[in-house]
Amino acid sequence: MRRLPAESWMNIFTEVCSSDENALSATYRKITAPPIALSHVCSRWREIINNLPQLWTSISVDMYNLQADVRNLVTLFGKRSKGHSLKIQIHHQYPLRAAHRPMITSKSRRALRALMAHAHQCGELHFELSAEEMRALKSSDLIFSFPRLRTFDCHTDLVSTLEHGWLFDSLRRGLPSLEVFRVETALGTDVIPYPQLTTLSIDGHRGACWLLEVLRTCRSLRSLTIGFETASEEEDEEEFASVVLPDLRKFSVRVAETFPCSVLAPLCSTLSLPSLGSLEIASAPDPDDDDEWPPSLPTMIQSASATLRELSFRSHGKLSYPLNEILRSCPSLACISFWEECQGLDSTFVHDIFTILTISPSASSAAVAVAPRLTHLKLHFSQWHGLRRVEGLRILSMAESRARNRLVILGLDPVVVALQDVRILYDCYVPHAKLLRCPLEHTALKERVDALANENTYLSISSAN
Repeated sequence: MRRLPAESWMNIFTEVCSSDENALSATYRKITAPPIALSHVCSRWREIINNLPQLWTSISVDMYNLQADVRNLVTLFGKRSKGHSLKIQIHHQYPLRAAHRPMITSKSRRALRALMAHAHQCGELHFELSAEEMRALKSSDLIFSFPRLRTFDCHTDLVSTLEHGWLFDSLRRGLPSLEVFRVETALGTDVIPYPQLTTLSIDGHRGACWLLEVLRTCRSLRSLTIGFETASEEEDEEEFASVVLPDLRKFSVRVAETFPCSVLAPLCSTLSLPSLGSLEIASAPDPDDDDEWPPSLPTMIQSASATLRELSFRSHGKLSYPLNEILRSCPSLACISFWEECQGLDSTFVHDIFTILTISPSASSAAVAVAPRLTHLKLHFSQWHGLRRVEGLRILSMAESRARNRLVILGLDPVVVALQDVRILYDCYVPHAKLLRCPLEHTALKERVDALANENTYLSISSAN
């Protein structure tokens, strides 16, 4: 044991503690040993864990039916961490069979006070309590600040808890080190230091006008995730001043179920993303509505055309994509991914994308190749309806047109990069579809698929399960 480096023991300790067999039950009645029982294995183990403050920097307290007094344990973690930044998680995992959430107990309040006594040492704070529980935890002696807080992750509607704002008041005292801010509903610019954030995630917001006002202050953002759960026809037609996010590398947008994609219009027509490397857009419009992507979507994507390498769409509706306009305007695209709930391999969408990406045998310059840096293409469908031979040939022809040997013959290599992976996934079969043999498995076409593999261009159609 003495020969093992401290880093190895830290990994072993973490693995043992996270094991289901060793994890403490949610109910205190089943606890038969203190959480640090492992320290009694031997004197060497005690020596190791006592002298590795990294082992004492993460504290998680489940407030559900809390009956045990955990104050001494929290104090021990604070002492043994020896000044290192703490990761504090406060959550409430009540059983699904429970009729309602139990009220916060007196032990919960004491546990919270013990945790917040180390707020000055907290580097990460994860909150997963309801507004009702926040109110129940309110106390006049909860006065603290977070001078070292770098990550704040809160799954509580902060706006609805302002009147019971012990946490809100603490945030207002200043967050000089905050960089990562993940919340259900974001607070105003007078509370959160948005200019210093590098990561921002908002599950829902109060309209495009408010959101854009916040984003105007986010000069250092590198990662942005936004959820749209409100819609305003007035905002769709309103014009907003341009918002430039110069350092943003990753952008993910989610439109709530049954909301039209038009709610993205103000954002798409306003944002300029000159350094964006990855864009993901997810939507779930009403399948009975003739929904469309806003006309300004290609404009926003074009603002990142020089740097955009990954583009992903996830849709649960039969949306038509401005594919030609998007793909031709993004010469740096290396990875394209589409997840489609309501479309299949026989859809117009599939026909369009493989037609657009196919390089003509008579191509004489790289200028005619769409997405010349493309190496990975992934299509994901919810069901397998069978693949007709003509569709299989179209997919195969596209892959062959972008394989290295063809590019060399056309004189397009290395300006056009050889395709490496075409992957088509489906979640499940429709009835009897499993009886339909994939045409790419037939001898003649399979030989062509194998020939592509020899050129390091792989083509596969398979189940995602």
